[in-house]
Amino acid sequence: MDFLKSWPELAWVILAVMGGIARYLDSYLKSGDAPKFGMLLAHAMISGFSGYMVAQVMLKFQPDWVLIAAGIGGYLGTQGLDIITELLKKRLNAESDAEMRKKEEKPDDKSV
Repeated sequence: MDFLKSWPELAWVILAVMGGIARYLDSYLKSGDAPKFGMLLAHAMISGFSGYMVAQVMLKFQPDWVLIAAGIGGYLGTQGLDIITELLKKRLNAESDAEMRKKEEKPDDKSV
């Protein structure tokens, strides 16, 4: 029954895998080559992980978009993780800069 408790996470991974498989198959349709089953599995695994991680980040910022984020994260694969990494760096740097400015603006209580 513990399995039923984690159905949202399972849905995220399934959507991510579907997104990754869609991208993989689309690339082969455009190139005209036949897809390889081993590569399909590799893309599915990478996409499942990437989509799950993107969904976890989206859960923190905008929970209503988690399922969409999982699919897009799966479609983008490691590129999606790179995008999320850059966005988080910018956000965290902005927050730490704002905290530093607040500390600089506060008067020193020791001088009173």
